Amino acid sequence: MRQLTQLLLIILVIASYSCKETTPTGDNNNSDSTKIVDTLKADSSWKKLPLNINSIRGVATSGTTIYAAGIGTGAWVSTNKGQNWTSMGLKDTVIYTISEGGQFLGTQNFGAYLNVSNTSWKNSSNGLAPKGTSPRVYAFYQSGNKIFACTRSGLFLSTNSGLLWLKVAGGIPDIELTSITGIGGVIYLGTYGDGIYKSQDDGVNWSKSTPNTFSNLLVRGLSSDANNNVYAACDSQKVLKSSDQGNSWSVLNSGFPYQAAASSVLSTGDLLIIGTDDQGFFRWNPSSSLSQNRWIAYNKSTTTTKIFDLKMLNTGEIIAGTDDGVFINKFK
Repeated sequence: MRQLTQLLLIILVIASYSCKETTPTGDNNNSDSTKIVDTLKADSSWKKLPLNINSIRGVATSGTTIYAAGIGTGAWVSTNKGQNWTSMGLKDTVIYTISEGGQFLGTQNFGAYLNVSNTSWKNSSNGLAPKGTSPRVYAFYQSGNKIFACTRSGLFLSTNSGLLWLKVAGGIPDIELTSITGIGGVIYLGTYGDGIYKSQDDGVNWSKSTPNTFSNLLVRGLSSDANNNVYAACDSQKVLKSSDQGNSWSVLNSGFPYQAAASSVLSTGDLLIIGTDDQGFFRWNPSSSLSQNRWIAYNKSTTTTKIFDLKMLNTGEIIAGTDDGVFINKFK
């Protein structure tokens, strides 16, 4: 009888211990936050694609085709999700960005180049910079037949596939523009130190979108999704969101690491992911009950912490340009 009693006590202790390990408490403690991170990391991992090139500053996608380019690495294209790559030249050129779809790329000193049949590039910089300055291009955005280029000398527009570029005025200061996106009839511009501007008439007139409380705001990346949300990755430890066409902005900093500089952002509607300058990837977890852990580190199987650019294939994979090449992740 005594042995039976002891056996029952042991069973009860084991059952009680199992419940404590598997039942979330919702408390804001370190053990719960660790469980959430582990659960998210178990979904999928990053895989480095077989392009033996470092410092990939810009990536772009078109269907299942991937474009990649960087600092002195040239431009490359893969038509099979990164399994094989073909050089498109420009190996001695500092390349900052590739437009979505791979139509244009922007460089440090030689302006814009036009894609010629996925085999080479043709310089397309007529009018793209003030006389006497080298045209430096950081980002592109296309709206119908309009192609906008963000440069260190303001915003430029081409309506003839890059044959001629014209300076856009309409309320934009002559400052360095870093990023651009558009959704719901509104185009958004990120600047180097002056926040975000927006246009509601297809780029004719522009007005300041971010309030004065966000002074000296350096915007490193912009992304929009089908839900009309716009997100901004900023250098000052900030991730911003607007859901009302840029009339107001909220800060999504819950759990974002102190002093982490957000360098790129991608929103798909179901997924929001940030790349940083020195701490890798972070994924927004909207269902987290832990207010201080809404941003979750998402660096499983990566070999780098410096992220330059983020894009998505039409089959759902995330493509990342980093200082250690190109990575792919099929988020679940």
